[in-house]
Amino acid sequence: MTPQKAIESYSRSLDIAFERNDKTCIDDLKRRIDFVKTLPLWIFEMDKLTVRNTHGDYFISQFICNNDRLSAVIDWTSACAHPVIWEITRSFAYAAPCCAVGEIDEDLFDRYVDAYQRYGTLNDYDYKNIYRLYFYQIAVCDYYGQYFSSKADNRIIYLKQAKHATRILEKTAKSMIEKGII
Repeated sequence: MTPQKAIESYSRSLDIAFERNDKTCIDDLKRRIDFVKTLPLWIFEMDKLTVRNTHGDYFISQFICNNDRLSAVIDWTSACAHPVIWEITRSFAYAAPCCAVGEIDEDLFDRYVDAYQRYGTLNDYDYKNIYRLYFYQIAVCDYYGQYFSSKADNRIIYLKQAKHATRILEKTAKSMIEKGII
């Protein structure tokens, strides 16, 4: 998905939001289109990223816990080989309380990445792109379109993902880009 294709997809979703008079989605989609238009040109050399077999959709609702301990991880339908940094950043963004309001605490995230390092390693290219790859993906993925087109009973999950991603783009990604961090 390129930024231009994302804008086209968001524009189609915006048309649907207008048809349904969904003011919240209309506002979010307009802001997303504006954000994607300002997205820096990030080119990823995928062969330089550490890739491993991953869950692909790893976040807290995929956990089954018993006696305050993780007992199982479910829903492996998205399992495949992914860049490790995608899974690390995405799981943090869904698990850390600060991310619920769109703010990624960089110190807390660094500790999260350090904890991962006890089990796997990241290379310099991974570190350079750990935020970029995640922000790029959530910037160009039209969860709103998935929400509008889905017939599934639990389609509200797409809307929650869309709103969550929009908050992170607005509060964290935009700030990091402006500060030159990424």
